[in-house]
Amino acid sequence: MSPEKDYVTAMSVLLDLNLSEEQLERVAEHFARTKQLAGLLGAVPMTPWDEPAELYQPCPFPSEANPS
Repeated sequence: MSPEKDYVTAMSVLLDLNLSEEQLERVAEHFARTKQLAGLLGAVPMTPWDEPAELYQPCPFPSEANPS
């Protein structure tokens, strides 16, 4: 069993999720892919100025932007 599948299995028990073996495999595969992408991103040297925005502020809903 892979470390990712071990983790997903343990978390599914902790969260009381009844996942099938196929579901566990899919989640573990996605988790391993995400872990690999995070590793690539973490290896890039970045400074605070590389942050694209200081604070995310979503656009208001249309009804909030133009009250009638």
